[in-house]
Amino acid sequence: MGRRWTWTRFIRGRFEHPCWSPPPRSRPLHPGWPLPRQQVAALPLRPPLSLWLRHPRRAALFVAVRPYTMLPYARLSHLYALADQCNRERIPGAFVQCGIYRGGSAAVLAATALNRPVQLFDSFQGCPSPGPDDVSMHGRHGEAGEAAASMADVQGLLRRLDMHRNPLVTIYPGWFHDTIPSAAKEMGPLALLHLDGDWFESTKVCMEHLYPLVVSGGIVYADDMGYWLGTKRAIAEYFVDRGMEMPAVQWVDHTGAWWRKGC
Repeated sequence: MGRRWTWTRFIRGRFEHPCWSPPPRSRPLHPGWPLPRQQVAALPLRPPLSLWLRHPRRAALFVAVRPYTMLPYARLSHLYALADQCNRERIPGAFVQCGIYRGGSAAVLAATALNRPVQLFDSFQGCPSPGPDDVSMHGRHGEAGEAAASMADVQGLLRRLDMHRNPLVTIYPGWFHDTIPSAAKEMGPLALLHLDGDWFESTKVCMEHLYPLVVSGGIVYADDMGYWLGTKRAIAEYFVDRGMEMPAVQWVDHTGAWWRKGC
């Protein structure tokens, strides 16, 4: 009991948002999820004490960004690990995220990017009007305006983390089909591409214009590949239409997935 009180006091003394309070897992586990029910249920919901002991800065980062992201700890920490893997393996290129909401996971990428460009895309109007394929794994149809956030939220978080003066971090406001094609023409190679556009058409634009820029051995992280059917279809169709073999996908949990290009 004393240890728990000590760590709670330690966190509260340093961070504005100390308490990691994820929503309860009230939604029934779907039998078709890529991971077995037992593995999904065992995923951690918050930074464990061991992370505070071994990597306190990383744990502090996860706590600071928690109110600004929909990603649970398991997916957020895996995104950090993949970005760090790009650094350790010296994979060249920028980090790009499509769909940043309030900027939580984007801040994680910016914190691990070192001297890489970090390019962030979002409409800041929520998702566009959904198509017929934009249905969740539970059968819920998507709605226009979902996951809406303001650019001020993102800028405020970057300011809190002292990243707002970093000239390598660029935010592109606007619909994907208006911003990504032109921006892609000016981009160099990509080491990590984080897809979080939810809908079929949004993901399709990202794959068509940005996936060719991902270097061999680079990483693609699709946050909602298991949840939104449109996301999964857009990714699958990209490879089928080009006669390419679908890469071996690694699942983080029931919806987050990633793969390496050319592996």
